[in-house]
Amino acid sequence: MVESELTPLMDEYRQQREAEGQRPGTLDSLARGLRAFKGFLAERDRRSAGEIRSVDVLDFRTWMMVTRPQVLGLYNGKHPRIQTALRTLTVVRGFCRWLVQRGLLLIDPTATLEPVRYVRPPRRVLTPEEVDRLLNTARARHPVDLRDRAILELLYSSALRSGELVRLDLADLDLCQQEVIVRHGKGDKYRRLPVGGSAARALDVYLDRGRPGLELLGRKTSEALFLCRKGTRLSQPLVQRMVQARARQAGLPPDVTPHALRHSAVCHMLAKGASVRHLQELLGHEDLNTTAHYTRLTIADLKACVKRHHPRGRGEA
Repeated sequence: MVESELTPLMDEYRQQREAEGQRPGTLDSLARGLRAFKGFLAERDRRSAGEIRSVDVLDFRTWMMVTRPQVLGLYNGKHPRIQTALRTLTVVRGFCRWLVQRGLLLIDPTATLEPVRYVRPPRRVLTPEEVDRLLNTARARHPVDLRDRAILELLYSSALRSGELVRLDLADLDLCQQEVIVRHGKGDKYRRLPVGGSAARALDVYLDRGRPGLELLGRKTSEALFLCRKGTRLSQPLVQRMVQARARQAGLPPDVTPHALRHSAVCHMLAKGASVRHLQELLGHEDLNTTAHYTRLTIADLKACVKRHHPRGRGEA
């Protein structure tokens, strides 16, 4: 099989993005997108940059958004992979523009590609009672249960992203001050966050009786705060699966994710009167408009509350 001439170009493009400061997760997503595009082009015997045509990009979009999900059985009546497809198309668009800048393509084949609008479904907001049920699934004394309880409490208390949580080291946690340091948040942002009393107690128990047991099980040393059964740093997919498994135990829908805890924490604080400005700091949002998304949900809840309970809430305009 003839090796594609696109391979070294894609490697160079990835290296340039890395030099520009892109995070490892973004670079991995970029590499996956480029591999998928190169494989698609290879089936059409397109092996050099100059052979890429607009019809190839259009057909690749159809393949990513329609054909591939159906073949892999990913639809189930929904479009669970549409965001992945859109991210891949963004990667392809950037790569093709880069080829044009390098003079390897005369015309950008993505220039006529109409953008696909994706309407994000409403994010799940757990009620405080549902959060309690979720947390109470991890009440056993096994090291894994103690770890899971500490993770769930911290996700909800400090509104952490799962990626931020798994990158925490022991040195990032100060239980005396009830603080946690996020050194590399989204956009490589640093922030110092409070840890609630319930989360602090769960973390204290985990560090005292849970984490040492996981170290013994794995027989390895690590600076990571949260360990897997092998004694090494816990990964994001494992945290995702753990939260979903605990949600099933609690009788909650299967779409409960670590991000649902972050989202729910913010909505619950807003309902109790927290300011959007404080929540912006907690969430690590650079733009206040991003945080304002949460207030729209709260206003919708408020309207429903007025309609239900106000003496004149049901009147017609």
